[in-house]
Amino acid sequence: MLRYLGAGALALCLTGCGEASDSGPDRAEIETVVHEYIVSNPEVIEEALVELRRRAEARETRQLRDTAAALTNALFADGRDPFIGSADAIVTVVEFTDYACAFCKRAHEWKEMMLALHPGQVRFVHKTLPLRGEASEMSALAALSVWEGQRDVYEAFHDGLMTQRGALDEAALNEAAQAAGVDVAAMRAGMTSPAVEGHLDRTFELANQLGLRGTPMFLFPGDVIIPGYAPPELTAALAAALEAAQ
Repeated sequence: MLRYLGAGALALCLTGCGEASDSGPDRAEIETVVHEYIVSNPEVIEEALVELRRRAEARETRQLRDTAAALTNALFADGRDPFIGSADAIVTVVEFTDYACAFCKRAHEWKEMMLALHPGQVRFVHKTLPLRGEASEMSALAALSVWEGQRDVYEAFHDGLMTQRGALDEAALNEAAQAAGVDVAAMRAGMTSPAVEGHLDRTFELANQLGLRGTPMFLFPGDVIIPGYAPPELTAALAAALEAAQ
């Protein structure tokens, strides 16, 4: 309450100054009043910074939603994208993900739970976006290669990569592939194919258009976008999308 009273007092003070003279207060007088108020109430600086940050974030969110709406087909309807869940699900959720991202691994656990809770109703489309170095890119290329050439074992391989807790080096990649039933030699050959390289290029182009800064990021029907791993918000967004689709 005191904060608002202080702001009101400042307004009254400035108004009073304006009435004291036909010509009004000069700049120095106004600056003195404002300076003294800020010195006496330094918390207003922090409040102003918080408000500026809030406005910037709101502006970025609006821009992101507008851009995503313009890219709906590329995001939600590209038949070349890998996915888990039912191909004819009533709700499609898009995720920008990275196999070397700890929060993406936790998000994978949430997705598995949602698929079990809503069988046949949801599919998660993967926009694989390697942002964390060589291991990140190598695993992304491997997953896309498996999707292109060995689609029947993609989900098992994807799960193996997401549940891998150690370094994603060559040995770990081969081990995850073998455990999923992947033909490792074919996977390796496909990692440098034009189809796989082109797929990764398209994902980076989309990410750049969206101004994406990290993973995971989820996009739901109805222009709902949730950056990061936030289970309550994700679960609520999925529930709302399912309700709208039924």
